[in-house]
Amino acid sequence: MENNICFVKRRNALLAKMQDNSMAIIFSGKHCTRSHDSEYPFRQRNHYWYLTNHLEASGILVLQKIKGQESSHLFVAAKNPEVELWSGKRLGQEKARTQLLIDYTYSHEDFSSTFKQLAHGTEHLYVQFDDQENFAKILTFYHELRQTRKRDFNFFANLTDLSPIIEELRSIKSPEEIEILEKGMQVTALAHRGAMALTKPGLQEFQIAAWLDFVFRYLGGSGPAYESIVAAGNNANTLHYISNNDVLCDGQMLLIDSGGEYQGYANDITRSFPVGKKFSPAQREIYQLVLNSQKAVLEKLKLGMTFEQLENIASQALIEGLLDLKILKGSKPELLASKAHKKYYPHSIGHFMGMDVHDQNPYIGKDLSPISMAAGMVITVEPGLYIPLDDESVPLAFRGIGIRIEDDVLLKKDGHDILSKNIPKEIPELEAAMKIPFEECQKRLFEHNLLF
Repeated sequence: MENNICFVKRRNALLAKMQDNSMAIIFSGKHCTRSHDSEYPFRQRNHYWYLTNHLEASGILVLQKIKGQESSHLFVAAKNPEVELWSGKRLGQEKARTQLLIDYTYSHEDFSSTFKQLAHGTEHLYVQFDDQENFAKILTFYHELRQTRKRDFNFFANLTDLSPIIEELRSIKSPEEIEILEKGMQVTALAHRGAMALTKPGLQEFQIAAWLDFVFRYLGGSGPAYESIVAAGNNANTLHYISNNDVLCDGQMLLIDSGGEYQGYANDITRSFPVGKKFSPAQREIYQLVLNSQKAVLEKLKLGMTFEQLENIASQALIEGLLDLKILKGSKPELLASKAHKKYYPHSIGHFMGMDVHDQNPYIGKDLSPISMAAGMVITVEPGLYIPLDDESVPLAFRGIGIRIEDDVLLKKDGHDILSKNIPKEIPELEAAMKIPFEECQKRLFEHNLLF
């Protein structure tokens, strides 16, 4: 119960942003069919999870603010011994109320009738516009109310999208959230270190992916936060390569973009290193260029900056390096203005993250200007260079190399903390990590000894 106090605080923070005489409705996730009568593992919807800590399907949270009085209402799946025999125990109304610290709880089946009662006196309705199925359901109730109460229909005069409000709350991580992210990062770090030790010519990409998945689950996570990218050689030049079915060959680089999900929060880390455990001269040059551009961003990163400013820092560093390597030709200002480097660096410098790998935080503020970095935000910093094997405009030694270096960064009042700092990325550190016996990583895994 003590753990759920932080969820009460989150609900109160949302209520504080709502107008008086208003109601907010947030729906849980639902079970999704994988094939015939089998389902995908259930994953709770993040806005609902963030506000309730309720991990079952068929849940609906209603927050009300009527004449200054605030209340929380939760609809949950009713207790049913026959269903629970097959699918597991349900929390039920009584435990939902006491354990989740909710004011009023109901059976999910009673939502339609209870909603119509709760609607009285409500002038403002907050719903998620991006939840189209449930948004349509609420509009149906709205029209039913309007038809049955035409004479005194004076509620729901205003309809507001709820998602940006919750996203703004989620953008600033609490101490409890930061602790979860740090624990998840320890798991992700061991997964990456083991992958470095395991990598050798002749292995299949999916064997590396299997190790990552195993570590994420074995150490208490729910698995990968997204489909792991394990891309050898030219495969790394496909940004979202998830086939993971090729053979690792000596002389190639291996790009691994993978992070675990731990207690609902995602890590998102990318490392690039040679399959043969030692960088070639060309690989070293491209890698160091990407690393230098990341360092340039991290060195200047501070509160109040925007992603646009970080992007400009990375772009300048990448263009300078590409000019030095004769991959680009021309003047730096002209190349920057024409974005010529985007041929080899097509994505952005980073994104917000948290419960979602790409957190849906509002990147644009109410005045349509980019939002600034604030203490408590977590972002990625991930420059990269991708040189296709068939690009004849590039010196032969550089072709087929794809490099991305991605770290998760917590912004603080006095600077920032690289959460993934224990995952090697300097060239000497990487070459040393690749020489650690894989058995050492296995031993640490089974002993839960996560820190190298």
